[in-house]
Amino acid sequence: MGGRGIEPYRKPVPDAKLVELEPLGYPIREPGMSNSLIVDSIEAFNEYARDQWLGEVVKEGKILFDTGVLHSFAFKVVRVVPAGVGRITSKTKFVIRDRSTGPEPEVPDVTFDDVVGQEKAKEACRVIVEYLKEPERFGEWAPRTVLFYGPTGTGKTLTASAVAGEAGVPLFRFSAAHSLGKYVGEASERIDDMFRKAESHAPCVLFIDEVDALALDRRYQELRGDVVESVNALLTRIDELKDKAEGVVLIAATNYPDVLDPAVRDRFEYEVEFSMPDRKEREELVRYYADKMPLPLKVDPAYIAARTGGMTHRDIKERVLKRALMEALKEGADAVERKHVDKVLKDAAGGDRRQVYHG
Repeated sequence: MGGRGIEPYRKPVPDAKLVELEPLGYPIREPGMSNSLIVDSIEAFNEYARDQWLGEVVKEGKILFDTGVLHSFAFKVVRVVPAGVGRITSKTKFVIRDRSTGPEPEVPDVTFDDVVGQEKAKEACRVIVEYLKEPERFGEWAPRTVLFYGPTGTGKTLTASAVAGEAGVPLFRFSAAHSLGKYVGEASERIDDMFRKAESHAPCVLFIDEVDALALDRRYQELRGDVVESVNALLTRIDELKDKAEGVVLIAATNYPDVLDPAVRDRFEYEVEFSMPDRKEREELVRYYADKMPLPLKVDPAYIAARTGGMTHRDIKERVLKRALMEALKEGADAVERKHVDKVLKDAAGGDRRQVYHG
């Protein structure tokens, strides 16, 4: 039967909960032009990606082109959760496929002096430093698994680096959001790889950022098909670390501790909370960063602290001080003054999270 004039039935397109992208590079480029991608903040990349692809229907295999900073840079959609196809919404989470074989060690040059505020968190971490300096002295009493939790931008990553820096040991930095593989078994392989590397460099710190991407409560198996696989692999590796991996400290960080699988959360011996900075800490942050700025800050730190309530440590640096510095530099000023600070505070209050330059 022809069915002429009758619209064919089309299944509604579900919202995409998670989209994994593989960077492909430019379709064509001039000699000497870089074809690599560096993402300093996966959180900022998520805001950026949602802003330009909002409403786009994507399916696995589709090529997306950047229309912003890296104009025409191509990304291949390698996975869409939950259905292999979905519409990008304001809540879609993006992850970038990591082509590397695992994290490489670094010895951070930061210490607790570089972590402004968070005194309770730093105090809780001092025993970890002592253990890393003398693993054989602690034996079964070693603090080997620690969970950092709190809002984004409050210093969890910096503090993990400071632990390694204070102890003078290597740090393996691992982004769980980047570890989600496309194929069954890939997540567990990457988990095994990162633990093996850490164990071969003991004493060291293994830092897993956004651990909820790997250790999501197994009740969410329908949302992401590899939840049970990654949780089981992580549980196995944590148990092995606690039993025999002397000198390795696992520090995991999350903004959302309540979505962690209960069995994984129970494996952490300590939980360290990172809180939003109070007024005194905000003033200390301004003083700390002012000493590092290329132009002098001619604004009372207390003035800035009083007007940045609700901002994180990162916000004060990136959204206030750095932007005020840019305003001063654009003017050709020889110092950052109150008018520059007032402008960026007004922009921040209006929800403008992007720095826009006009030639």
